[in-house]
Amino acid sequence: MTDIATNLNTIDGSLSDIKTAIVNKGGTVSGNITTFATAIDNIPSGGSGGKYALLDRVIDDNDNEIGTVCGFFTDANDVEYAVVCLDAQYRLAEGQYCSYTGGDITNLPTYTNQSLYSANETSTYNTQKILDFCSSNGYTSTACTHCRSKSFTINNVIYYGQLPNIIELIDIFKNRVKINTLDISPSSYSGLAIPTSINTWSSTQKQLGSSWYINIYGNVYDIGKNYNFLVVPVLEIPLN
Repeated sequence: MTDIATNLNTIDGSLSDIKTAIVNKGGTVSGNITTFATAIDNIPSGGSGGKYALLDRVIDDNDNEIGTVCGFFTDANDVEYAVVCLDAQYRLAEGQYCSYTGGDITNLPTYTNQSLYSANETSTYNTQKILDFCSSNGYTSTACTHCRSKSFTINNVIYYGQLPNIIELIDIFKNRVKINTLDISPSSYSGLAIPTSINTWSSTQKQLGSSWYINIYGNVYDIGKNYNFLVVPVLEIPLN
């Protein structure tokens, strides 16, 4: 009888540990052991223990739905971010990357050809460098200025809109159908769905005065920075 009691205590302890592990991963446990399998299946996916999952709708502290998690991005310092594609009502139909066309933007890395897929600067970094360059030299970036004009408080932290880097923009296009479906913007913003009849800027610089964008057919190309393309702001929310 002693062995049976000991084994039962061990089993109880193990079940308790399993329940705790499920909860710590972001799951919910209700009932007895028969519900554990369902609880495990329902653990949210995504970074940092399920803080956000792909295609989650994001709500600010005023209970407003503002956008959809379009993907996750990890920078050079191994910091992971949930990237939130803001709804159509926060976008800009036509904006310039930069009014300067004479060459590269200072302190902003350049990526040629396939190297663009290894770009590890956040959209926050890129957007700030573009704005700093424009401010110091008397140029403008209607794209970046528009993105930064959007701010939201989430869990008591203020996040500002950013011009997405090329990796984030690819994720937006990859998940465009679901993003458009989940978007609660009024019908008057339907012309700003993804894709539209115009091309879409990323904040990743190529070289010699050009930067990367995605055209209406889904192809990644580069072009001069002064063209007016669709601007889709994102938020980068750290998960680490």
